[in-house]
Amino acid sequence: MKALNRLSVTGLVALACLSSAQAGLTINRHDAGNLEALRSEAAQDKSAIYIVQMRDEPVIAYKGGLAGFKATQPSKGGKLKSTDQNVQDYAAHLEAQHNRAIRSVNAEKVYSYRYGLNGFAARMSAD
Repeated sequence: MKALNRLSVTGLVALACLSSAQAGLTINRHDAGNLEALRSEAAQDKSAIYIVQMRDEPVIAYKGGLAGFKATQPSKGGKLKSTDQNVQDYAAHLEAQHNRAIRSVNAEKVYSYRYGLNGFAARMSAD
């Protein structure tokens, strides 16, 4: 599945400058009212930083299910161990997805979120 087909725009998340049909995005009902305002703001700025939330679970909530990646969600009351190989492998997998999505829209990555949120911040134009 293409990375952009896995994007979900939420709250302040703002890949809204792209048309949802072009990007294959799911825009939550509560975001639709903000879409035009976000597009207008992005068009004036020419380039802005947007936070994009991907659909797959972040490291802290991943219960397993993807081939080649074991669960990383800590047991109830447990702590996430960032040095655990399963955690590192799944985090790297998420970041690779972020990088593919960013390249596909010719954006500049600012930061990848992998542990508490699966997403990224990127600078991109309204186009």
